[in-house]
Order: sequence, then structure tokens, then C-alpha cells
Amino acid sequence: IAVFDNNDWKPVYWGKARFGKARFKGMGRRITYIALGYVDDELMPISRPFYLDAQGQVDEFHMDGRLAPEIRIWRKYPMFQHVFKVHDVLHGGFLEASDNADFVGAEIVASFPEWSLTSGYVEVSQSRPYRYWRLCADDEKMCDMAELFFYDVAGQRVSPLMGSVLSDGDPLTNYSADGRTMAGYLDFGKPVAVERVAYVRRGDGNAVMPGDEYEIFYWADDGWKHHSSHIPDDIYIDVSGLPSGTLYYIKGLSRGVQHRIFSIDATTGEMQWR
Repeated sequence: IAVFDNNDWKPVYWGKARFGKARFKGMGRRITYIALGYVDDELMPISRPFYLDAQGQVDEFHMDGRLAPEIRIWRKYPMFQHVFKVHDVLHGGFLEASDNADFVGAEIVASFPEWSLTSGYVEVSQSRPYRYWRLCADDEKMCDMAELFFYDVAGQRVSPLMGSVLSDGDPLTNYSADGRTMAGYLDFGKPVAVERVAYVRRGDGNAVMPGDEYEIFYWADDGWKHHSSHIPDDIYIDVSGLPSGTLYYIKGLSRGVQHRIFSIDATTGEMQWR
């Protein structure tokens, strides 16, 4: 019997088959499994993937002939405890914009949510276009941010000519704002009008990144089937046309080795990591 480990099913236990059935004892709960068997000396699936819930009930994944609702994917791997351990620097923050690099008379144009620990976006309200922008934190707090992406009123991404790790395209580098520090400001070279700013907070590098390449798969009875490829221009991927009822898998091709399977709740249409 196997569990999914980033790229494939990995055996974790074995059981003897008898009268067409195999018994596996002492299996952990709230885990997705699949049974494998040897066919011509090669490990092959001999069951559908299934979820063993906290009560010990088995829920099989299989296509039901319908289409799943469209989903929006923000990450290729769930957040675990190592991200939450630094939660005290993953909240709040605001953006100032100015006509000058000294930020004299700067305007606060956007505020980030207090307890959004991963990715998201905020609307910008500015009285006029500005050339210089910077990330700030309240005096008694710190705000760690990996990336900022700016979008104009036409929905097009605008990039600074000079910036810091906030615009280097690497989610594993981060800028730590402490009050209204002068370090780390972004220079667009000319005044820009921004409608919204997408952000990726300091984390594990598994947030969806603009320009990275991703693949979506679904499970059919004989294995993983490729559904679609994506190179987003935003911090999320919208996926439609998936068959309903089965198991899905998102793989990032551009960075990292952590990828994860998920299901889609038939009632709410929400993505659920498995």
C-alpha cells in the first residue's frame, strides 16, 4: 500500500493477498492511499486511490462522468508548521508611494491584511501616479515579504526599474520591513498608476509565482493523466474542465520539489489537500 510523495506513489507497508483481498493493519488515518501490486515485475495500481478518514471510513476517488467546478489554486503544496512558526512577522504592513526617493510627503496607498500568512492581493488607492514605492510596517511590528507584483488599471503587470528582493522573482528571498525604513524602496523610473498589488509573504517557496510553469493532472483508473499546463501572470491559477470526483495533482516545473495531490469538494467546489 502506498502514499503520494511529491511525484509518485511510494509503498509504505505490505499485505498478503488472499481470495482476491489484501489486509493492511495499523494504517494511519486522515491519509490518502492506493494499493499496488506486481504485474510483470512492475508495481501497478490495483485499487482506486482512497482517503481513510479520522473515523476509519474509506472514501474512494473515481470520475463520476461530470465536470468539476472551476478552481483557483494559490499554492502547489500546503502550508505546514514551519511557516506558522514565524507567523509573528507574517502580518500587516502597508505601502507608501512618493514623488521623491526621500519619501517626504509620501501617501499611504494600500494596507495588507493583518493575518494573511501566504499570498493575496490588495486594492490600491492613490491620489495621483507615483514613481517611488516602499513597504512599511507599524513601528511596533515587523512585516516580512518575499515578492510584490504591481498591476495597472488595464490589468497589466508593471515592474520597477530598480528594486530590492521584493521584486527579484525569488520567493525564497524576503525583505523585512521594520517601521518606515528607507531601505528597499522600488523605483519605477516614472510615475505609475497602480490598481492592485499582489503579494507573496515570506514562506517556503510553494506559492504560485507569475512566470513559473505548472502542470495539472487527474487520476484515471490506469494512472495520472495530463490535463493542462499553465504559466500564470498572477499569483494564482484558474483551472476549469477537470473531471469530477477523482484525485488531482499539481506539479511545479520551475522550482522546488514539493508537489501535492488534492480533491475538490463536490458541495462547495473548494480545493482540499490530500
